[in-house]
Amino acid sequence: MDALPVLDAAIRSGAVTQGELVAELSAHRALRGVRQARELVPLADGRAECRQESQLRLVLVDGRLPPPEPQLWVHDRDGIRRYRLDLGYRERRIGIEYDGLSHLDRERLRHDRDRMNWLHANGWRMRYFTDRDLYRRPAHIVATIRAALA
Repeated sequence: MDALPVLDAAIRSGAVTQGELVAELSAHRALRGVRQARELVPLADGRAECRQESQLRLVLVDGRLPPPEPQLWVHDRDGIRRYRLDLGYRERRIGIEYDGLSHLDRERLRHDRDRMNWLHANGWRMRYFTDRDLYRRPAHIVATIRAALA
């Protein structure tokens, strides 16, 4: 659960590219943990904005679901960017959000409700998860998204 967030952060910071990570895999093929790295490097994506988003994406992939797109922009009817989702499946109009402590602020809650109502009115099926889901109920996340994709 910690390796993918580190890879995502390294790419996001500009310290390394995904291509450079791939090159390192072959240069260090005998090192301990390189097998895990071979599985994770192709999933690494610098668009993830926090550790939990990376971990949520990994839970879905480990659950044998297609990798969702990180930081997916939703446009209005005029093609203007309206909202950005933590993760999503654009073709299916399914959005996935990780809600941490920052979502408990009153102004943030108001914004979230406006956003939630707009997305629903525009055909998006949103699913929201918290730390309890991510760290104690990952199977619940997989089952919820699998059902939404079905």
